[in-house]
Amino acid sequence: MNKNNLVKEIATSENDFGFEVFKFSESGNEQQYLKTLINDLLKLDIYLTVFVISGAGKVLIDFEEYDIESGSFIFVSRGQLFNITRLNDLDAIVFKLDEEFLTELFDGRGILPFSRLFSYHHLCPLISFTDDQYRPLLELAEEIYGEYLYPDRYGHKQVLQLLLKLMMYQLVRQRERRLSDTQPPRSIKLFSHFNRLVMENFKEIRSAHDYARMLKVSYKTLNQTCKTNINRTAKAYIEYVTILEIKRLLAYSSKNVQEIAFYFGFEEPTNMVKFFKKHTNKTPTQFRSEIF
Repeated sequence: MNKNNLVKEIATSENDFGFEVFKFSESGNEQQYLKTLINDLLKLDIYLTVFVISGAGKVLIDFEEYDIESGSFIFVSRGQLFNITRLNDLDAIVFKLDEEFLTELFDGRGILPFSRLFSYHHLCPLISFTDDQYRPLLELAEEIYGEYLYPDRYGHKQVLQLLLKLMMYQLVRQRERRLSDTQPPRSIKLFSHFNRLVMENFKEIRSAHDYARMLKVSYKTLNQTCKTNINRTAKAYIEYVTILEIKRLLAYSSKNVQEIAFYFGFEEPTNMVKFFKKHTNKTPTQFRSEIF
């Protein structure tokens, strides 16, 4: 496959407020959009949510494959790589949301109210529901889709926003309920702060001790918090985030290894090559050649 065609960028929107809804099935009328999701590895410049109505399949998100089935919600964040790799009579509803829409929807807070859904570095991008749990969500998703089809209705945009808020908050509740069943609230809050700092600073700061000082907690407390939340040490998590971001740039950019090394704060390209090989058993060049 041609390198230039492998990773395509997908961005909303066809309308004037940055939100789109699609239904697709293997035998339905919207096969073209489905083919795009299947045939191309996509780099998202939007937030994508896929609600599986029936059937099953597999999706690839940032080099990890996940099984999906009826009742699955998939959350893919801006900047992630996404592809549907296998289908089995799959029917789904796809929601595309851009940054501007989310900022307007939540009074300037953007994706913040839904950080539990789109925290792709440490939470599974998939939530699965039982039949009893997902039927009310299905009704709500269908109502959003139905409203979306009639843009000339009075209050169209406002109704869509209200319905979407309701659905997303219901999903956040489910995520929070499942997290609180296994993790103390204070631990969740501390890890959330740590994660935000890592995302903002990992190119310059890769010392877990430095992050502990920034959070005004002991290194031991930070490590225990990370183990409780993600079963990794703080150091291992920082390295995991760094490796994933390097992989993404190798996958969708034309930057060479030297440029990528400097972009991620390595003083010498050889340092990044050694770091990458230590964690993946491959050099960056080998990794890139296997993708393409």
